[in-house]
Amino acid sequence: MSNNTLNENGVRRLVVTVVSLSIAVVATLLRFWCKIGLKQGIHGDDWFLLATTISYIGAASASLWGLFDGSQGKELTEIVADLARRPSLDTVRGMENFLMSLFIANTILYLTFYLAKLSILLLYRRIFATPEFRKTCLIMIAISTAYFIAAQVANFCICIPIDLFWHRTKTGGRCLNFNLFSFIIGLIEILLDIAILALPIRAVISLQMPKKTKAMVSAIFLLGGFAIITSVLRVAYQYQPNSVYVSFSQAEFWLNIHTATVILCACLPVYKPLRSLAGAVLTKLRDSYGSSLRRLRGSGSRSKLSDGGPEESGISHSGNIELPRYYPYTGNHPSKGSVKELINTSSMEADRK
Repeated sequence: MSNNTLNENGVRRLVVTVVSLSIAVVATLLRFWCKIGLKQGIHGDDWFLLATTISYIGAASASLWGLFDGSQGKELTEIVADLARRPSLDTVRGMENFLMSLFIANTILYLTFYLAKLSILLLYRRIFATPEFRKTCLIMIAISTAYFIAAQVANFCICIPIDLFWHRTKTGGRCLNFNLFSFIIGLIEILLDIAILALPIRAVISLQMPKKTKAMVSAIFLLGGFAIITSVLRVAYQYQPNSVYVSFSQAEFWLNIHTATVILCACLPVYKPLRSLAGAVLTKLRDSYGSSLRRLRGSGSRSKLSDGGPEESGISHSGNIELPRYYPYTGNHPSKGSVKELINTSSMEADRK
């Protein structure tokens, strides 16, 4: 396990983690840029969102450490099989690093999702100022806080003593079924996300707002629905019935996508300056393209006139007077001339005949 080369699965996990982390960081930076540009001030929901992103960076860092210095992309079952075939200190240390990084990342992620819930609920309280709705938000904050505390207590009691979670060769102590524990925690997380997402729907429907605004709000809810779908997929893929192990590669894949989507969804409602800027840029591009196209069409019309278009239609120019061209039967065109020259040429042709 001393070789830090990642296998194909490890490379995929690395790419997904880095991309998801980048989306979360950019979304957070854009949120603060929009708030400063709109001069609305920084509120509690913004600070909680910033804390969410920082905690996600910590969880992702722990996960990447375990990926490079632990599993290299292998599943835990593969690491255990390698340890059974070729027992070595490096293999044991790699498994311990992987399991320790897993415990650290999960512990931080519970905090990440809790902070994201607080950020969204505090944003709801600022947007919808009715006393009943604000009270409902407080109730959801209390429920989310109780869930977070219970999840962390259970997490620290997953093994007794706690280091037995990563020191698997240590004798004594006991551990809960981590597979079942993750499934229950994930299921509660999904139910809370659905409740928070559905919370403002009634308020939005009752509001009088332009169709464009309603479409924007609907898009935000649709993205929130996608975050729930990713959470469902994460739980479905990681749960292995009749096993104490979790499919960590699939779980980590959807976990990163879910976290990035949650952070992006929490930031979308405050992106109004960004939407205005994008609209101005699109309008500028459309106007510029339209004027360029009109100039191109005008240039093409002038090119046809200067390249002999009038000659093909039987029109010639003599000074400022337009004259019809004379075409003798020989097929040769005479040069441009005055009216007198044209009459003389016609008379000569008549005398020959």
